[in-house]
Amino acid sequence: FPRSSLFLTGFGLFVTVIFCRGLIRSSSLIK
Repeated sequence: FPRSSLFLTGFGLFVTVIFCRGLIRSSSLIK
């Protein structure tokens, strides 16, 4: 199991969490 793919998976997960939190925050601001 290569280290680079593990890093990419962790980075993708981090970006997804940040994106979801920003989306929830913007939707709560709209409401």
